[in-house]
Amino acid sequence: DRVEMNIVEKIVSPAGYIKVTISSDWGEIDKISKWCLDHQCGKQVALRQFAFKKEEELTMFQLRWT
Repeated sequence: DRVEMNIVEKIVSPAGYIKVTISSDWGEIDKISKWCLDHQCGKQVALRQFAFKKEEELTMFQLRWT
């Protein structure tokens, strides 16, 4: 079950978290957020923004959703 998702912005917060803003259909955001929770891989921090502790988490996220 593929979802069309692209990362449109990537920043590193002062606390060291990697934050990405994605472009995706509104209806797909819930699927992505649920997957993050189920796999303990990042978390949704705003409507289209997700945060990750390490690059490895972001890579896993990208492999799943892009």
